[in-house]
Amino acid sequence: MYRTERLEGTELGACHLPYILTLARNPGITQEKLGKMLYINKSNVTRALSYLEQKGFIERVQSDTDRRAMLVYPTPKALDMLPEIRG
Repeated sequence: MYRTERLEGTELGACHLPYILTLARNPGITQEKLGKMLYINKSNVTRALSYLEQKGFIERVQSDTDRRAMLVYPTPKALDMLPEIRG
């Protein structure tokens, strides 16, 4: 509840913070690896990433080496939010 209150007006919820923090440390990670790192199942990862992409916090790009894999990158908007998220 504390995190949700602190993030009010940012379009982010407390559930989105682990995704942003992990992507900032590992840009270009696949959705599958992201889910494994956070111990979250694939469908929840896809749902959260869809929301973050819609709000402009991440960008998903199809991998050149594996057409089935989507690489996830934080956008400048997400990187600008890092000090506030870490605080």
